[in-house]
Amino acid sequence: MQPLFVILILLALSYMAWQDFADRAIDWFLFPVVAALLVVNSILLRAFAWNHLLVNIGLLSVQLALVALYFKLSRGQRLFAGQQLLGWGDILFFLVLTLAFSPLNFILFYIASLLLTLLFFLILALGGRKVHSIPLAGSQAVILIAVFLIDIKQWGLYLYNDNLLFNFLNHANVHLP
Repeated sequence: MQPLFVILILLALSYMAWQDFADRAIDWFLFPVVAALLVVNSILLRAFAWNHLLVNIGLLSVQLALVALYFKLSRGQRLFAGQQLLGWGDILFFLVLTLAFSPLNFILFYIASLLLTLLFFLILALGGRKVHSIPLAGSQAVILIAVFLIDIKQWGLYLYNDNLLFNFLNHANVHLP
């Protein structure tokens, strides 16, 4: 049963990425489908935790509020007014991501995927390709596919567990407050 859900997650994420790269839009029904698949997968792994979900949503809410405040103060416009600086598909995908990770893994994935996406499109722009918009949700979907494939032997279990990262930080002599 477990492999079936991971395969369905990978297929749905692939379709989301393809749509975002091709059309800069994702069918709305895919967001609840992927969210449901992620929840079922985490339940089957016995890894679903409401406190992780609430922490992730809280972190995302603070980050989006700060981005909205930045655009209001620096550009005098709301985040979703006129020129779309951040699409609703991106916001919905961020919410889906809150279901895919424990808090530390969520922070790591969120920051790393934003940086990798920015770096990729910066390289394209420096290479002479015109970049009018960035398919952020699609890019993050591709990166999430890669993360699932790296964790394939565990069917995504390590995505819901911060112990691996804490052990790494402990061995690297990194002290968290």
